Amino acid sequence: MRTAAQRQGLARRLLAGAARRCRELDPAVEGLTVNASPNSREAYLRLGFAPTGEERTVNGITSTPLRCDLGRPGTPLPFGDPP
Repeated sequence: MRTAAQRQGLARRLLAGAARRCRELDPAVEGLTVNASPNSREAYLRLGFAPTGEERTVNGITSTPLRCDLGRPGTPLPFGDPP
């Protein structure tokens, strides 16, 4: 993402939409997981994701597994409601 577009809430809105859609498809979904690149790791941590393992490199791609709990069905999503 271009520097000028960063920290404008776009990632939060995208994750809110993804989390809402996951809940629509499966109300029992408990969380979202990502394999965050070193450049995106801090953004995911600010959004409420937590590491679930150590940083690793596979086929030349470095990432850290992260997870964000969505709470129980019927509870508010951690990213807010998408517009």
